Amino acid sequence: LTFGCNANCVHCYLDCPKYTSELKKEECDKILNRLTDGGIEELTLTGGEPTLSKNFFHIIKEARKRDLSVKVITNGLNLNDEVIGFLREYSVSPIMSLHASSEETFQKIYGISAARFKTVMENLKKLRGHSINTVVMKHNIDEIEQIVQIASQTDCIGMDIFKLMKIGRTRDSDSDIPDKRKKELKAYLGYLATTVRFPLN
Repeated sequence: LTFGCNANCVHCYLDCPKYTSELKKEECDKILNRLTDGGIEELTLTGGEPTLSKNFFHIIKEARKRDLSVKVITNGLNLNDEVIGFLREYSVSPIMSLHASSEETFQKIYGISAARFKTVMENLKKLRGHSINTVVMKHNIDEIEQIVQIASQTDCIGMDIFKLMKIGRTRDSDSDIPDKRKKELKAYLGYLATTVRFPLN
């Protein structure tokens, strides 16, 4: 929906800038019409941070008018009562990207003030029927269990844990974890999946 973002994550696969040009509302509507004409039933809005888009509210309203189910992948930084209320009103499924369980790790990964971690945690608790995405890297490998625990303390309905993709900002970085730890993590995630009420993949 937009390349603009309010974070500066070390693992960003798009290497998103802070601000960028966007499609006009009329262009968004044309895309939605093409999707529905093609039989598409589900729309996932991502970025960047999609809630920063000037077309965010418009495209969701128009998508729902066309009976498209809508998901929004967000870092949670720009959520507030108005946005959360809007998502509920239009039956939008939020997907929170959560990669840290502490302020220190949050600052390392998100590249912004550690104090913003509190904002993310507060907004996460307000969500209902949401999912959580987590990317595993050297900065958070030792916090995965804590991140899963945070998810289990909310109304989370599913969690996906992804390996780091070597594209964008990570193409030439050393953020990935050793192969040995990847094997250990796979086995450990199998165990964690038995301890939570929601699907953990």
